[in-house]
Amino acid sequence: MIAAVYTAIVAGALLVDAASRRGESAWDASAYLALREAALAAETTAEGAAAARLVERLKQDVRRVDAEIRAEYFRRQRFAAVGATLLIAGMAVTLSAALAAAALRRPLPKFPEATAVEDRRDATLAQGRWAVVVAVAVTVVGLASLYFVHVQASAARQRTLAALAGPVSPHPQPLSQRERGEAAPGGASQPVAELAEPPTVAELSRQWPRFRGFEGSGHAAPDATPPLGFNEAQGENLRWKTPIPLPGFGSVVVWNDRVFLSGADAKERAVYCLAADDGRRLWTGDVPNVPDAGLSGDPPPPPKVKEYTGYAACTAVTDGRVVVAMFGSGHVAAFDIEGERRWIRHLGVPKNAYGHAASLDLFQNLVIVQFDQGGRDDGLSAVYALNIATGETVWKTPRAIPNSWPTPLVIHDETRPQLVTCGDPWVISYDPRDGKERWRCKALQGDVGPSPVRFQDVVYVANEFPALSAIDITGSGDVTDEHLLWQGEFSLPDKCSPLVTEKHVLLLTSYGDLVCYPRSGAEEPLWEEAFDVVDFGASPSLARGHVYLFGETESEETDAEGNPLRATAAWTVTVSDEGCEIVAKNQLDEGVLTSPAFINNRIYLRSRQSVYCLGK
Repeated sequence: MIAAVYTAIVAGALLVDAASRRGESAWDASAYLALREAALAAETTAEGAAAARLVERLKQDVRRVDAEIRAEYFRRQRFAAVGATLLIAGMAVTLSAALAAAALRRPLPKFPEATAVEDRRDATLAQGRWAVVVAVAVTVVGLASLYFVHVQASAARQRTLAALAGPVSPHPQPLSQRERGEAAPGGASQPVAELAEPPTVAELSRQWPRFRGFEGSGHAAPDATPPLGFNEAQGENLRWKTPIPLPGFGSVVVWNDRVFLSGADAKERAVYCLAADDGRRLWTGDVPNVPDAGLSGDPPPPPKVKEYTGYAACTAVTDGRVVVAMFGSGHVAAFDIEGERRWIRHLGVPKNAYGHAASLDLFQNLVIVQFDQGGRDDGLSAVYALNIATGETVWKTPRAIPNSWPTPLVIHDETRPQLVTCGDPWVISYDPRDGKERWRCKALQGDVGPSPVRFQDVVYVANEFPALSAIDITGSGDVTDEHLLWQGEFSLPDKCSPLVTEKHVLLLTSYGDLVCYPRSGAEEPLWEEAFDVVDFGASPSLARGHVYLFGETESEETDAEGNPLRATAAWTVTVSDEGCEIVAKNQLDEGVLTSPAFINNRIYLRSRQSVYCLGK
């Protein structure tokens, strides 16, 4: 009886807590947004010292309310998690106690009275039935409470605090024929010549071989001189513009005189090569829908993806010998520089809530694929290293990580190369030569989108939850306590990757806030600057000492259904400890959500429909 009352109280508390949140977002930002608008308005009109103090107080209020909202959200998630644990324990004790009570209260039979024996047996059976009824009722109530709490938490904008992931195997696992990528039915290409030696690190650093350039820094070469201003409507610094048949949100990569990108829908996949000088399409490489390697049967059906992810969200990689692209369907395909397909793999249809979007990276003759999918305990996530010449799996390391979207980062260090990956809750570094784990740091949570960035011996990772983190990469094992150097918690990005310079760490939110932290670390940012856009999807980039920002805004034109079309509002700015200075405000007619590529005096950029080349 005590256990049943206890269980009912816990279930009631959970139901009351869930009911109190009904119709209410777990992230109620109305107070925050109101204060933020007030601060922006005051800052715009501020004159004099008194007005400046008012603006500073409003900014302090914005940060305070932001912290209070976060604290309340996580308090509720902890309440639900602890309550669910207590409820399950109470149900187990109630059920055990009910069965034990039924057995203890059963009287001993008196053999001389046959009818009495029969009556006592009936009473005992009745008691047992009632015990089972009570236990079933408590179980139903408990499971209903757990389901109700789960539905409420899932409907919130952010997921429940992630539990500590179990350790993954630091060693590659034995590979099956399917995992090695042998004999893909219908997808094998004709044998081609052996590849030349891979490019040196110096050669890679002069090109734009992967998402956000060499090592994903977003930095142009020191001698690059791209235009500061451009305007499509006025023809300012627009060299060429080439439409692309299939859609995609992957960025372009550039090697010498060639520009590469991919496109796909539910039925087709392709890799495109454009001439860097004039935008001519030099070749198109089709990627057929082959089944999993080593398996027979029909090709796999396409997965369901979100509109803002699509089937070609991954940026390709190239080393000047081969270009490799991955698609949301799970296909990976390689073409030589002249458009001849070398190989094709299908790693399986990704089980991803939004659609697979992690781009590829390269290490010597290996193509690195971060293939996180499903839940943490599903055993589906892994990092692959594929032979760039054949597509066969060289090593594969499983990961206890749920589906995630960051691009892996290869650090090309001669003595201690590293492969840094991000996914809830771990930042994990592997040896790219064999897939063995080097170190891990618990610094992430929830849906992880932004990619890691390295500056000297520190990796910077940021996500909307829980923080911007600076991690020393020289450690081994779990470095959370010793090598997590500092964290920042204001205006965190959900998509855009950090931009790290000599003095600053810049974060860009999808709703238009550019935030600056000192690279040495601070609890609060140096400043924040708001830009009026619909969506920032392109990560900030650095060239000739200026920061380039590309964001989408609503155009005055509409589509056939009356919806406003997207255009691009872009800014070129300089940053300092004191703030952000706008050098040029730029415009393109088509919306851009991909990150630019900087080569020499040009910017190559993919829009929703085309590829742009901006330069004199």
